[in-house]
Amino acid sequence: MQETMDYLLDHPLLGVLVIGVAWVVVTSIVKSLFKAATILVVVALALVVFFDFTPKEVLEKGSNVANIGTSLFQKTLQPMLTNESEGEAFFIQEKNGDTVISLDSLGITYNLSELFESEEEKSPMQQKNDASIPH
Repeated sequence: MQETMDYLLDHPLLGVLVIGVAWVVVTSIVKSLFKAATILVVVALALVVFFDFTPKEVLEKGSNVANIGTSLFQKTLQPMLTNESEGEAFFIQEKNGDTVISLDSLGITYNLSELFESEEEKSPMQQKNDASIPH
């Protein structure tokens, strides 16, 4: 992180560009959250005014929906990203101090430390293509 900050301080035009992109991303996220909150408030008001729900009932329904979303994430996505899944279709784990990403369904295993080594300037796809060409 410090190296990145030093690089951006040495190149002020690039630093301004990074700050601009970050600003656009943050403002778009805030606008999206504001729009979602506005929609939820309008729906909640419609439920209270037109459908005779009490505000407490609306809050309970909202918390139920949030709990369903949390449990859905914990039961489906989280096991796929960790070693807890039965089929182990996709997971990230530590082996011998290295982080390994394994896609068992495709028979692919990536060692992140090997991918990020700077011995060669080629990308992994170029290395794979070079290995398949007979010399």
